[in-house]
This record gives sequence, structure tokens and C-alpha cells, in this order.
Amino acid sequence: MDRKSLLAVIHIAKNNCFACEKCGALTFHEHCSFCQESKLKPLTEKQYKKIIKTVSGKESCSLLSDIQLSKVMDVFNKAGFKEEHPYVSPKKELYRERRRVVASIQIRAPVVLGEHWKQRLDGFIRTQVNSDRLEWCDMKELRKIYGWINRTDKYSKK
Repeated sequence: MDRKSLLAVIHIAKNNCFACEKCGALTFHEHCSFCQESKLKPLTEKQYKKIIKTVSGKESCSLLSDIQLSKVMDVFNKAGFKEEHPYVSPKKELYRERRRVVASIQIRAPVVLGEHWKQRLDGFIRTQVNSDRLEWCDMKELRKIYGWINRTDKYSKK
């Protein structure tokens, strides 16, 4: 993770972190992991600076090296940040969404387009989308294909 991203994640963790009023432990859950107490309060700026000072000996994250920033993040991860706020890759999510739309088109097309659905779908993709295969289409093109299937279904019902 680059420095800018790491700083952003640390500040997200700081804003979502709670401190137990009884034992002072950090947590991201509804109750303290150590004493099971449910009296939690948001992490204060003073407590946050104490964490940074304990880990690095400095007052601010802007003064820390990348290794020291990672150590600060480790403190939050040990308190449960990683489990409560897992990283979701935008590229991976876009890929999953594309696969879901492609699967949806492949399920809906035979029902709407009829017996020769594959030839009709391939023809539309070649002429209107300028692509060779459904799987190679981007999200904009997939939406166009799905819209065409929906319009075809709507007009066939009239």
C-alpha cells in the first residue's frame, strides 16, 4: 500500500475506533474484546496521538516513515479493524459485477429471444456493440445488451 493510501486507512480506522471506558482497550466491535464491557466511547484525539507516540515516538502521522505507519496500522488491525472493515478491491468488484451481468444475460436471453437466441445475441453484439463475444464487452456495452433484451421482451408482450 502506498503512503497516501496508508494514511487514509489509518484515519478511517481512527474515526471508527472505540476505547473501552473500563480497561482502555481499542475495539471496532459493540463490546470490549478483553473485559466484555459494552461501555465504549469514540477514540479521542489525545488517545490517537498516544498510540502514534507509543509506536513511533513522534506526534503526527505526517512525520512517520512508511514502516512506522504500517506499525500504527497494525495496532488498529490487532484491535479488529481488518475484520470489521475488510479491504475490497475495486477491480475485483468490477470483475464480479461484470460476471454477474454476463450470467444474467445468458439466463435471460434464451427466454426472451427464443430458439435461435445465440445467433440473435451474437448478431446484436457484432452490429451494435462492435465486439466479437459477450464475455469481452465492458459494463457500458453489457448494459446496452441487457437494455436491448428488456426492450425486446417488452415489445414481444404487446
